[in-house]
Amino acid sequence: QPISWHKNIYAIDQSLTNPDILICGTEAGGVYKTTDKALTWKLISKGEVFSGGNAAVKIHPTDTNNFLIASNNRIYQSLNGGTTWFERHVTNGTGNEFQYSPSTDSVIFHTNSAGLFKSTNGGTSWSQIFTQSCWDIDFHPTDDAVAYLLKSNSTAVRSEIFRSDDY
Repeated sequence: QPISWHKNIYAIDQSLTNPDILICGTEAGGVYKTTDKALTWKLISKGEVFSGGNAAVKIHPTDTNNFLIASNNRIYQSLNGGTTWFERHVTNGTGNEFQYSPSTDSVIFHTNSAGLFKSTNGGTSWSQIFTQSCWDIDFHPTDDAVAYLLKSNSTAVRSEIFRSDDY
């Protein structure tokens, strides 16, 4: 007999080094992993209290067992493919995106409704760069030193694009 299931996926990421591996975060707080290009999925957050939606997920650029997620107004990290999770930082906001620096994978940025956060040690600790809502961060395609940030300006009631040449 057919079964109808409903899951809203808030975030998904595919490994850059192994395209068979993907992770996704769901509205209900589950984090799922596939190692067969999404043919089958396994819940890897069982026993964790991730709630309020996992709004951002990211797989390390070269280590397919290193995951970041934004949930519960916090940043969590797994270093063993999702078997165990560490709370790394309280952001007090909803996560939007993680981006690794293209020049060094120990530098990571996280955009969030509470601002922009940066880690310089692979995600172990984080500092807040901006306190206004930040939506997106990307890097110049040919110049690794240039980053672009989409950030809210609540006074002007608009979003603005910022450029950094020395992030």
